[in-house]
Amino acid sequence: MFPTPDPDDVAPRVADMRQPFMAQPSATISVFALGMLADASADAQMTVPADFEFYAANLEDSKTQQIPQLAVMDKERFFAAYMPGDAMEPRFRAGEMVLIDKVRPAAIGGDVFVALNTNDGKQVVTVAKLIERDRNQITLLQHRYDVEMHIHRSQVENIYPIVALFEDRF
Repeated sequence: MFPTPDPDDVAPRVADMRQPFMAQPSATISVFALGMLADASADAQMTVPADFEFYAANLEDSKTQQIPQLAVMDKERFFAAYMPGDAMEPRFRAGEMVLIDKVRPAAIGGDVFVALNTNDGKQVVTVAKLIERDRNQITLLQHRYDVEMHIHRSQVENIYPIVALFEDRF
């Protein structure tokens, strides 16, 4: 026979220690809208292959948005951007949101968000796969048209890794 529980026993039972499930709050991070550049070679001040896409950005002006799929503690470390073009298809499609890490270094072979230096104050960015990086230049690849671009390091402001992709279904 099984022992009968003693009503005076104060030892906690596992069932009494369960807590109701509490969902993590959604992260609120900065989201940037990028726009296509009509003449990337003029704004980026370099020779640009015909099918390589650069985007106009205003990285000072962002909207904050809650992302239910994302629960991060360090909200200042990440930002997001909507893909405006199809240069990275099938990896990223136009309209999808990518999450970018401002702290982690970009790895060779990884997808990156590259901010360029321009002399006219415009902010120009691109999204591509980082193929090569050395002291003098970086080499980027955009998938859709299999186009490579070599950019001198003096024209690169920052290289950020893309760490996640979200389909915007809000």
